Amino acid sequence: MFDVVIVGARCAGAGLALLLARRGMRVALLDRDEFPSDTLSGHYLHQSAVARLAGWGLRAGLDQLGCPALPSMLLDLDGVELAGSALPVNGEHLAYCPRRYAFDAWLLEEARAAGAEIHTGVRVDGLLYEDERVAGVAARSRAGTRMEWPARLVVGADGMQSTVARLAGARMADLRPSYACAYYAYWEGLDLGRAELYLRGDGVRRFAVAVPTNDGATTVCVAWPAEEHERLRGDLDGAYHAALRALPLGDKLDGARRLDRLQGCIKNPNFVRQSAGPGWALVGDAGYHKDPITAQGMADALRDAELLADAIALADGSALDPASSTYEAARNRMLGPLFDYTCALAQLRSPPPEMRALAQAMQHQPQALARFFGIMAGSFELPAFFDPAHVAAIMDGSLETAGAP
Repeated sequence: MFDVVIVGARCAGAGLALLLARRGMRVALLDRDEFPSDTLSGHYLHQSAVARLAGWGLRAGLDQLGCPALPSMLLDLDGVELAGSALPVNGEHLAYCPRRYAFDAWLLEEARAAGAEIHTGVRVDGLLYEDERVAGVAARSRAGTRMEWPARLVVGADGMQSTVARLAGARMADLRPSYACAYYAYWEGLDLGRAELYLRGDGVRRFAVAVPTNDGATTVCVAWPAEEHERLRGDLDGAYHAALRALPLGDKLDGARRLDRLQGCIKNPNFVRQSAGPGWALVGDAGYHKDPITAQGMADALRDAELLADAIALADGSALDPASSTYEAARNRMLGPLFDYTCALAQLRSPPPEMRALAQAMQHQPQALARFFGIMAGSFELPAFFDPAHVAAIMDGSLETAGAP
């Protein structure tokens, strides 16, 4: 009998397994994939995620993954350029964009070293029940061998199409459309030294982002409104390159070379699922997913892992259902403003006139920019930034003269 069986061994699952195993719990971690392996992902680690990994004692390992540190970013909002650095999170100023084949395998090995039992190449296809409570999982190996893992708690960390969520009957608490579709590829010879984001709103409705990653490569992604997908399929490569050439980023591609085929996120649903029930819980994209335009997926996954591990620890490991409910309530309290903000950005609309004026006012205000970029970095609260008094201080320049951090 395991204390916890986790389905899905990438960010959320491996992080949770690591934290629980360190606390002496018997943990099994299952995944249908073998590692190292890649997966569709924007693979961006904001400062909040870096700080969380540092808190787990993994900061040095992150530096050894071979992707460059990112001290700053450029955001071009309909031609208004904002360039700067986010406020730090617990002293962490840097972001990273590690390839998932490197990051996931590393975190999985850290979980194994902590004592978690790892099983890859197995596909979960059923839940075990005892008195109407989930009591484990059933799975098959690649060879078709039937296996069972009984557990006091089953956690789905298996992505937005979570098998655990489906089998457990998790309801949707909030479901919104897929606003955008996105495709990306890796390029060499594109030396940016920072993340660069470009939004073109009404009349164009495009979003592009380029971020340096492992092996000297840069991931370059373009997003379109979801309703354009059928048209794009006729000449996806042509549409991708045309979108880039229409942006200032296109000039920076001269002399660069695309390394691979386009990979796509055709559907990017925005939802919050029920994430706790009798004998089960959901973490990461399994329980909460939003459009990748704000690049929160990996940070959210690591946050959920820590929230659930802490809830279990506070329950002294004995009352896992109440601990799961405590975790879900804590997670839900954190979601609202950034969920709404992401859904608004994902519609690829021009900023309203007041936002454009605010962006223009921020262009030469490093303190204001640090707070604005801190919204996504996890170092400044979104409601506090858009509080009328705070906006007024930016518009009249008094935030800078006050020397605000």
